[in-house]
Amino acid sequence: MQSCGAAVCSPSTISYEYCAAGGGLLFLLPTAANQHDLHEFLRSAGMALLYPSAANVLTSPEVLRIAEQLRAAQNQYFDGHAPARLRQAFNALCIPDAPFNLRLVTAADSDLLLAWTNEPTVRQASFNPQPVPAEFHERWLNARLTDPYALLLLAEEESTGAPIGLIRFSVAHDEATLSYLLDPTYRGRGWAAPLLALGTAHLAQSYPQVRRIVGHVQRRNQASLRAFERAGYTLLPTPLSGEPDSVTFVWLL
Repeated sequence: MQSCGAAVCSPSTISYEYCAAGGGLLFLLPTAANQHDLHEFLRSAGMALLYPSAANVLTSPEVLRIAEQLRAAQNQYFDGHAPARLRQAFNALCIPDAPFNLRLVTAADSDLLLAWTNEPTVRQASFNPQPVPAEFHERWLNARLTDPYALLLLAEEESTGAPIGLIRFSVAHDEATLSYLLDPTYRGRGWAAPLLALGTAHLAQSYPQVRRIVGHVQRRNQASLRAFERAGYTLLPTPLSGEPDSVTFVWLL
């Protein structure tokens, strides 16, 4: 399969094997009714073409470009990280349903966010422990609210509507960096992992081009380390932040 530049396959696991082996020109020829869903998925994701088009494609002067286009789409799904994604999925099944909802942050939330940001425990867990001046916070928030590559989500308790925490993402190309915090009243309830899981799902839906989410944590912040692990994030062997005594967790999309 690795040396095969073009293949005619039924839309079954054999098609998956071809994509995982390196892929290329994949033409689908259904042979059973139960292959319908996989057939539609491979085609809609841009990973395969219909078999009747094979003769025209293979004799086209654009054949190499078409092959590279298909291979690029195949590599997005078959990138060698399936074991990590399976671990993420199974870990996520162990997280209880979040007892809160997420909504977009607005300018009206500014005072609340500043109070959370300057809460002593939050400052201790931050890579910059100095209090944040109000004027700096206002400029920062206004910039984030107009930034198409920033996603700020406020968590509100489902039963009361009370604000319980924040999760935010900064997107750069195919990677997003996250940060989160909980109101002091809601710490110790095991809600950080559901917040990470729900926020991750929102990010994936809002920015489908993102392939990886990273979170940086101080090594001494045991509560946050446990939250990332419970949420299914993977601890990297080498931190990416460049901060001393930090660790990096990653989620693959």
